[in-house]
Amino acid sequence: MRTDCYATPWNTNDDHRRWSERFKIMPKQKTHSGAKKRFRVTRNGKVMSRQKNRAHLLEKKSSARKRRLAGNTVIAAPDAKKIKRLLNK
Repeated sequence: MRTDCYATPWNTNDDHRRWSERFKIMPKQKTHSGAKKRFRVTRNGKVMSRQKNRAHLLEKKSSARKRRLAGNTVIAAPDAKKIKRLLNK
């Protein structure tokens, strides 16, 4: 184990500082909890989501339209870039 990367040993007067400050560790990035429930990234890097217009008011929509809206869809590239940033991908 490398010892030269540690800022200070445990038993010094710096015990009041946080662990991450003593060892110079960057904070972890948190995934956006709303985005992780709505989107997923495929192996090829595409962002998939459910199609819109399938959540409510289904009585007035035709059966063919509801079947067409049943699957997932690929998000457009400009929006996918923003979503990937929220998902830390």
